[in-house]
Amino acid sequence: MLCAALLLAAFPAHAQFRLGVKAGLAINHLKFDRNIIKNDNRAGFTAGITAELGLPLGLGLDAAVMYTHRNNVLSGSTDTYKRDYIEIPVHLKYKLSIVGLNNVLAPMAFIGPNFAFLAHESRQERWDNRSVVTSFDLGFGVELLRHLQLSACYSMGLNRALKQVGLKGNEQEIDGRDRTWTIAAAYLF
Repeated sequence: MLCAALLLAAFPAHAQFRLGVKAGLAINHLKFDRNIIKNDNRAGFTAGITAELGLPLGLGLDAAVMYTHRNNVLSGSTDTYKRDYIEIPVHLKYKLSIVGLNNVLAPMAFIGPNFAFLAHESRQERWDNRSVVTSFDLGFGVELLRHLQLSACYSMGLNRALKQVGLKGNEQEIDGRDRTWTIAAAYLF
């Protein structure tokens, strides 16, 4: 127990906290629970602030507050369905330290939840958005020169992002979940 306490006490002494800015391209796709509605991948964007808490052994925590814009075009329509979110991803991160290169290049991987709060939507008569969407993120990237991080992240929606409303007779409700690839760059100070 004494060794465990000493090890836990050593973590804050080696922790490194950094803030930065982050921006990227988000490719969004809605996955519906029934295959009668089709939609294409659509590009959006994301931008915001990020924070990283580095711990010993290459582990760390990563969190951000991001403004994210998503587009979709549903089958049978040429109208773009737009949604804007304030996203808060919280990730457990691992950076691989390569002896002799860790000040220049550090590969990384991260995993964790992403909470998106609906900020604005282009109202569609047949669809209702959920105000809070939860996703599970899995990503990888590289840190260059100890400041610039380039990453790719796949977000899989855990709950529905929207549902069909105004159904008639015996029509069945259709739910859509977000599936998003995000390519981003962050600069940490």
